[in-house]
Amino acid sequence: MSLTDTWLLLYNRESNGEHNRQLYLLKSRGMAHSNQVREFLMSSDGISLREVYVGPDGVLTGSSRVAQEARDRAERLLRMQDLERHARESERRRRDLAAQIETLKAQLANEESEMALINLEGAARDDQREAARMAQVESRSSRPAPSSPANPLRSSK
Repeated sequence: MSLTDTWLLLYNRESNGEHNRQLYLLKSRGMAHSNQVREFLMSSDGISLREVYVGPDGVLTGSSRVAQEARDRAERLLRMQDLERHARESERRRRDLAAQIETLKAQLANEESEMALINLEGAARDDQREAARMAQVESRSSRPAPSSPANPLRSSK
């Protein structure tokens, strides 16, 4: 049986040419606690715990953490710039396609109006031909009948 309620384990780790202080809560009776190693800083303001920072190779502390955070920020910035570039390119393509659609609509409207004009001209020619035919029929029916020549065999009185 243990009389200790909380066991803290303090590490002074050297990595990348610097010493970093880490705190590990080994066990704590009767309370929920984290099992992650945390970096702690001692300053004139006292002791402060830093949030756990897990990088690609595990928990990072000190200058390794600062360097990884800088790489992460740079990577986020590159991703944002890439997304913005893709968004601008997509918007440019959208505008180009909209312009092409408008051009095609204008071409279609021109072709439709040309077809309507051709249809009107064809109808006008048909009407003109029909009027000419009717005039010809009328002129044939309104001619005086040719007079019959006198019968030379018959003599009048």
